[in-house]
Amino acid sequence: MRHLSRGRGRRRTALCQRPSTTFAAQGSADRRSRIEPADLIRPGQAQRLAEAREASGRESGELAALLNISFEAYRDLEWFDEEIVDVLSFDQLLTLATAIKLELRHFFDAGDLGQVTFAELATRLEPSATDSASLAALEERVGWELGKHLEDPSTFAELPAIALADIGESVGVDWRSLLPP
Repeated sequence: MRHLSRGRGRRRTALCQRPSTTFAAQGSADRRSRIEPADLIRPGQAQRLAEAREASGRESGELAALLNISFEAYRDLEWFDEEIVDVLSFDQLLTLATAIKLELRHFFDAGDLGQVTFAELATRLEPSATDSASLAALEERVGWELGKHLEDPSTFAELPAIALADIGESVGVDWRSLLPP
């Protein structure tokens, strides 16, 4: 996965490399500010994740192995609120939730949001990506490469929540509506 030029966050992971260039440094006045990981969480979510893991009886190392991440990366999920939306792919998020019996719609305060599928997200994006030039413009606007995901919408699950939030925002889709009911 490649993220288009965009700086954010306190550190980067191997899953999602983002160059340190910021929008301001790129000099484009017409680009709006993109969503930050902190915009997607509520304070204390890392602690609530730790509590859910403890209640499930699972160990941190066991979950790290299940998610195919390092013990340290898993520990950060329970120490820093933004990690869960910035580091894990959507698929990893679902795997973690299943393993510790975490209801994601409640965890992310999704309330009465409707359900949107990845195929529906792709359908909403397609009118803005009718040729290579319009696709490039859309990718620049959302900050993520989209070609692969428009061809096979199931691959949206490889992206972290922050990517889905950036992409969804461009077509009026709240990323949390992609969470299972």
